[in-house]
Amino acid sequence: MNKCIPLLTGSLVDYNICIVVADSLRYDVAEAVHPTFLSAVTTLHRCAATGNFTLPAHAALFSGFLPLPVRGIFRIGTQSYPRLIRSMGARPAHKDVGLLFRGPNVIEAWHSSGRVVLGTGGVQFFNPDPSSVNLGRIFPSFVYEGPALNVSPIDPSELHRAEQQTAIPGAQDALRVSGTAAGPWLLFVNSAATHFPYASRGNPVMESDRPYLEFILQATRDKQWPYATPSDLRDWGIGKQTEALRVLDRELELLITHLRGQSNLPILLLVLADHGEAFGESGFVGHGVNTEVVLEVPLWVGEILPN
Repeated sequence: MNKCIPLLTGSLVDYNICIVVADSLRYDVAEAVHPTFLSAVTTLHRCAATGNFTLPAHAALFSGFLPLPVRGIFRIGTQSYPRLIRSMGARPAHKDVGLLFRGPNVIEAWHSSGRVVLGTGGVQFFNPDPSSVNLGRIFPSFVYEGPALNVSPIDPSELHRAEQQTAIPGAQDALRVSGTAAGPWLLFVNSAATHFPYASRGNPVMESDRPYLEFILQATRDKQWPYATPSDLRDWGIGKQTEALRVLDRELELLITHLRGQSNLPILLLVLADHGEAFGESGFVGHGVNTEVVLEVPLWVGEILPN
């Protein structure tokens, strides 16, 4: 490979980049909630997911394949981008790309260019246990604050742990990222707040939630579709994700407010779901299935100028 070709090019190369994945968040929830902070600083797009569960969707994201708008293109300030991030190894792009990278993924390209990278995550696919897939292994530094392996997500001890966790895992480590960066930094956050069992600090699991959680867990293990679901499952699930998104929005505002005061560079804020979540539509429950509510995801993007 020609080492004279830069690792990173494009008009977004001198931005700090903050990518937040609201795991499993449905587009209709994002559209209905109008989260206060995100609505003020970003534009919401309805996009097509690149995978129907966490592993393929994140693998695509790190490789430069983000969910694409069903209609329209991305806008950052006055600039339009059909693609925000793209690999130089992909088919040649004939339209503007915000950030082109050389290498196996954008994380390694950013780090290899001498810039600071930090990842944080809260779902099982980022567990660093040797027997886990560990999507965080491509990061030079990754903070995992999710469940241990082989523990039921609705075990009382696990629910208690989830209820103590912030919607932005590793938040304190994330706050320190700007203090260690000599140049632009990249911060990646996988938030489990919107993922089953939809619990975080500020959004506890109530006793009335348990029958729905037990049903979803059993249905997603059986995978005998279509499933006869409780008539109020959809309303319950949307309500849980609504509260989770509001908690995430408040915590994200605190994080970005701090980070923007520590740098003279603008922040590219990218908040998206990796996939959606079914709550009984067409007899499907959870994700990992190719149905509309799973394959339709929200993506917010905006430019945060320094103080």
